Amino acid sequence: MKPTPAKGLTIIIAMMSMIGPFTIDTYLPSFPAIEAEFGISRSLLSQSLAFYLAAFAISTLVLGPLSDRLGRRQVMLATLLFYIAASFGCAVATDYNSFLLFRLLQGAAAGGGLVAGRAMIRDVYSPQDAQKAMSRVMMLFGLAPAIAPIIGGWLHDAFGWHSVFYFLVLYSALVFVLVFIHLPETLASQLRQSFHPVNVARVYGRTLVHRRFQSLVFMVACYFGGMFLYIAGAPTVIFDFLQ
Repeated sequence: MKPTPAKGLTIIIAMMSMIGPFTIDTYLPSFPAIEAEFGISRSLLSQSLAFYLAAFAISTLVLGPLSDRLGRRQVMLATLLFYIAASFGCAVATDYNSFLLFRLLQGAAAGGGLVAGRAMIRDVYSPQDAQKAMSRVMMLFGLAPAIAPIIGGWLHDAFGWHSVFYFLVLYSALVFVLVFIHLPETLASQLRQSFHPVNVARVYGRTLVHRRFQSLVFMVACYFGGMFLYIAGAPTVIFDFLQ
């Protein structure tokens, strides 16, 4: 495995980061078809988004410290495989409860890949260069919410809603291959940390009381809270009021 150039590293990590918004936005155009197939209401189907986001958020708190212990590459590859399996499960689900379970598993896997990828940037770059690298990642990441509904709509019209999740399987498989071939482990063994729950809780405790962290988290929470509020309400507005 050859070391990946800096630009290649940021592109692959950006592609991994795009899995999150792809998982959220590509299936929005298929809401009416999924509702009809499973015989459920719009509000009940919206729970699949809430389950995904909850699992995504919680998994980052666990898999981030796990990547500090096992290394970034192992966590990225494992969560990508897990995500591929969960996406396939969504595609072949025969009832809503199974679909909801696989959406939950999708969220858990997507969160782990995201946090490990961004930690990899911290490993490779100096603090100043890491900010520049993250800006490039976020620039590419920002494309995903814009193009995901378009891709999802095309796939749904051509092949049905199941194809949206098969697309996620293929996309995440491509990212898995790129990570496996091109991304080496970036966390040196001597820098790895304990995964003991007490140590992890202590680190989180120190972080939560840090004033600068609190202010930055508040700003990010307001931004993403507004964005996800829009995403949660978009299917109802589009299909019930704008059609």
